[in-house]
Amino acid sequence: MDKHELRIMQKGRLASFTGKEAESAALSAMLASLPELASCDALLAYSPLPSEPSIAWESLGKDVLYPYIAGSGSLEFGRGPLIRKGAFGIMEPEREAACYRRGLAAVPLLGWGRDMARLGRGGGYYDRYIEANRERLVTVGIAFSVSYIEGFTGEAHDAIMDIIITPSSVLRRPGMRAWQGSAWQQDSHGQR
Repeated sequence: MDKHELRIMQKGRLASFTGKEAESAALSAMLASLPELASCDALLAYSPLPSEPSIAWESLGKDVLYPYIAGSGSLEFGRGPLIRKGAFGIMEPEREAACYRRGLAAVPLLGWGRDMARLGRGGGYYDRYIEANRERLVTVGIAFSVSYIEGFTGEAHDAIMDIIITPSSVLRRPGMRAWQGSAWQQDSHGQR
C-alpha cells in the first residue's frame, strides 16, 4: 500500500474510532509522566483536528507553543491563545515565532510504524520543522491505539519520532538522545 492509500485507510479508522475521549485522557497522563517534559523549556503542542487526540496542554505546567503556517509556507510555533482559523481550518496563535532552547514537540500523526516513522497528513510541514530544529527537540508522537500500521516504514524525508506514546505504553527509539542538565546525552534505554 502506498502512503496515499495508507492515509485514506487511517483517516477512515480514526473517523470511526469511538474511544477518542478516554484515550485522550490516558495520553495526557502518559505525556505528563515523561521525564523529558520536566527537562524542556517549551512544549510544542498542536490544536487538534476532530480525529486527533485532545490533550490538556496548559495543565502540563510548561510554556505552551502552538503551530501556525508562516507567510513563507513553513511551520512555526507561537504562544497562545488560539485566536484564528489558519491553514487547513486549524486554530492558530498570533503569528509571531516564539524562542525556546529545548522543546518537547508533541506531534500529531495519522499512523506510525515499527521504525517509529510518522505517517502525517502529507504536507511535510512537521517533517521539515523537525529536520531544521532537531538539535533542540525531543519529538513525541501522540498515538491512539488504532494508529499503529503493521509493516509501515517511513521514507527518507519522514520524521522518526524519539518517543511514541499510546494510551498504554511509552516507546523510545533505541539510542535516542536525552537532555542531562544543559547538554545532550545518549539515552541507554530503549523501549519501556
